[in-house]
Amino acid sequence: MAPSLFCKLALGALAIPSAAFAIPAPATFGGRVPGETAPVNTRAPSIKILIGNDDGWAEANIRQLYADAQQAGNDVVLSAGAKNGSGSSSLNIAFGPVQDAEYDSIPDGAPQAGFNQTDPRLNYFNGTPVAAIDYGLKELTKKFWGGAKPDLVLSGPNVG
Repeated sequence: MAPSLFCKLALGALAIPSAAFAIPAPATFGGRVPGETAPVNTRAPSIKILIGNDDGWAEANIRQLYADAQQAGNDVVLSAGAKNGSGSSSLNIAFGPVQDAEYDSIPDGAPQAGFNQTDPRLNYFNGTPVAAIDYGLKELTKKFWGGAKPDLVLSGPNVG
């Protein structure tokens, strides 16, 4: 199906020769046309997003979601488990120092909570997925947003 005329105009794909219309330039007053409104920002405002999952902080899918949300202009913080926590349901349990982190992404004996050295907004918490989000809400919001709560909490995407 061919795009509608409206879609072509909206996307700027329809070229109309300027000679087809004989519209004189409008008079301006102080650089503005009478009745013209101020420019409107059509880009959505940046929102604060906290991201977690049940597969762990080093999983490729959550890292891609983080990157995409940042690229869209949002203020994003990731708080996920040090290892895969699938199947832990709504348990909110902290485990203490890290042992056997996912993909060896954290050395054994590392503190219960930490972050990526090249991007401090990528955070792990050694506990269940609920505990990692709870950590993000209680601690990381203070660090990155002065205690303000996120506008949105995203969980996933999930590997399984």
